[in-house]
Amino acid sequence: MRHWAGGLSALAVLAWLPANPCGAAIEEVEATGRYHLGDNDSKLDGHRLALMEAKRNALEKAGTYVESISEVKDFQLTRDEVRTYTAGILEVTEEGEPKWQMVGSNLEVTVKVKVRVDKDDVARRLAAIRENKEAAAQLKEAGAKTKENERKIADLNRQLKTAKKGSPKAKQAQESRAKALADLDASALKAHAAVARSYSEKGLAQARAYLERNVKIRGCAPAPSAADNPAAAVDPAWLWLAAPAVALMIGKSRSRRG
Repeated sequence: MRHWAGGLSALAVLAWLPANPCGAAIEEVEATGRYHLGDNDSKLDGHRLALMEAKRNALEKAGTYVESISEVKDFQLTRDEVRTYTAGILEVTEEGEPKWQMVGSNLEVTVKVKVRVDKDDVARRLAAIRENKEAAAQLKEAGAKTKENERKIADLNRQLKTAKKGSPKAKQAQESRAKALADLDASALKAHAAVARSYSEKGLAQARAYLERNVKIRGCAPAPSAADNPAAAVDPAWLWLAAPAVALMIGKSRSRRG
């Protein structure tokens, strides 16, 4: 049974799989997201929206597992804090190729994702975040921004379902949705960078990697519009998150050479 909301299917296939048969405290969670394309959606739009839904479902399921970890219970974090921090700790990856099929007169796309949950590592990182008020604040800010953009995307999806194809209203909604999707990606990078910086020197290198990933997304050419390239709409203001990590690592490298 499906429940449609702005073209997004609330139905997700979620399954727990033992990631390590040797007994390591690692679990893998899989989630599936779907999107039913309308006249104002491209295949790229459909793929990105289904992926967004699948990632949210995977993180919600993983968050439920993290809440059950005994060490995490001892931290006395609220449920919302656990979910927000976990989103910055865990990496969700797409599995395989998106699957396309005709449903009625339009395409439907299905995307599958997977996230690995290392019980001990998650507990250690949550402990580090608890002791780092700056990182905790950055994660909460990124989480709030994520929810805001998800609500905005759902509203724009509804507008696009009823807008005439190619109309000014449709084009404006498409551009706004492209920016919201790019901002969603930026919020995820912010969260991961904040966690990496709070944890260890190795984490500083990871924070620098997130910075470099965002630079690659934006590129060095003159910035195109969000309609031409949705990734170009990422707000670069978050770069300050990783900058201290880069500066610290450069300083350490110079001191070693000296």
